[in-house]
Amino acid sequence: MAQAVLFSAGACYLAFQWVILERPVEGTCVTLVAVAVAALSWGAVAVLALGKLTTEVRQDGLYVRFAPFHKSFRRIPLEKATDVRVVRYRPIVDYGGWGLRWVPGARCYTVSGNQGLRVKFGRSYHILIGSQQPEELLAALGSVMPALRTCPAQPKDP
Repeated sequence: MAQAVLFSAGACYLAFQWVILERPVEGTCVTLVAVAVAALSWGAVAVLALGKLTTEVRQDGLYVRFAPFHKSFRRIPLEKATDVRVVRYRPIVDYGGWGLRWVPGARCYTVSGNQGLRVKFGRSYHILIGSQQPEELLAALGSVMPALRTCPAQPKDP
């Protein structure tokens, strides 16, 4: 993140010199690429900063919506779940960061933090929903779907 900020700041400075001050900048093509990368980097940061993950427990299952990417809720079919548990995870190491993530064998919906609810389907696939209150989410699921196979939370780190 810090590298993206520094790179973007440098690219913005070069673009300012070239466009506003009309000073020649060596490697105009490189500058244009740097400006494009800076704009995309800041756009991605803005989208993630404005992103909002909404999770709902309904009678027929668990629903998630990650604004601004989802216009409507996505249903997670819990009747096929083999295991549901509260977990601690490493967002960058396990999923490549926060946001909507797809990695081999998993999908992840997370905005911040390192706790969530993991829903396993069989032996090779799971969905992780990041949550600031994962125990409450698990309890709500258990009250709506008593036949759901849930596991107690993992012990907290000291």
